[in-house]
Amino acid sequence: MSETIDPIMFLKDFVSQGRKVDINRKTNELEFETTSIRLPIDTATAWKRRDGKGFYSLGSLWLILHMKDAKGSDYSREANKLNIPLVVFTDKKEIVDYFSGLLRESSMIQASVRAQTLLRKADIKSGKVL
Repeated sequence: MSETIDPIMFLKDFVSQGRKVDINRKTNELEFETTSIRLPIDTATAWKRRDGKGFYSLGSLWLILHMKDAKGSDYSREANKLNIPLVVFTDKKEIVDYFSGLLRESSMIQASVRAQTLLRKADIKSGKVL
């Protein structure tokens, strides 16, 4: 059994199974339904921005998925309120398709960076993540 969790795969498992992920605004953490797992919204991921300006945080990926059907202005307002960096419009479709299971892979997930974003299960269980 693996000793680490990939934040992208962890979020994908929840989203594709229709399980709920909510934000705790007091702690700025994502809370995963039926688990005691909470991850900071600024948790690093290996999802590269198409515009070349770095990588998306777990919170950025979650928010675009959470608000995928919202108007752009509503999404921008919510991201600003939560202090979560926006997903670039040109990245939205691929992110939504990947997390919903329409795409099995994405070239935007950088294998060379992925190892650096893995979270140790021991740290998650003890609530010490990053």
